[in-house]
Amino acid sequence: MADYLTDDALAREVDKLLRRLPGADPYLKGDPEPPKGSRGVVTGEAPSVVLARRRVVGPSRVQRISVWVRVLLGVVLGLVITQWPYASACGFGLWVYLFAISTVVTAGVWGALWSWRYRMGTAHGAALGVVYWGLVLIANQVLERTGYAATTATWGCG
Repeated sequence: MADYLTDDALAREVDKLLRRLPGADPYLKGDPEPPKGSRGVVTGEAPSVVLARRRVVGPSRVQRISVWVRVLLGVVLGLVITQWPYASACGFGLWVYLFAISTVVTAGVWGALWSWRYRMGTAHGAALGVVYWGLVLIANQVLERTGYAATTATWGCG
């Protein structure tokens, strides 16, 4: 701003601009008491100053364990699905197998969402690996039946 403005003039200019804000307190006195039902402490400081003092807290131990349980469930499902013991070449058995593979993808997405929520990078990467593995397994079955693979298969038996 210009050099001719003193601190008082600058303060008056800021107050004038603040009054123009929608929902602004016309007397710039702030809230006399906190709204009912809030636990926050009212301070006379600007919100940005109060936010800057907040300590970022990571997930609790229980939350970290629960995320890892979800992710490891997806990893185990992804590994075990390769040992599918039932006929899955065509017909009803194929559809059950595709449903089981979609469960692997769902478990991976579930783990990825929770790990993203709690900002757990390693767990998130593992969960995305499970999603990728499930999509590869689905693509293997679908591409054989649509003519894009070296081997061909049919959807139905007969």
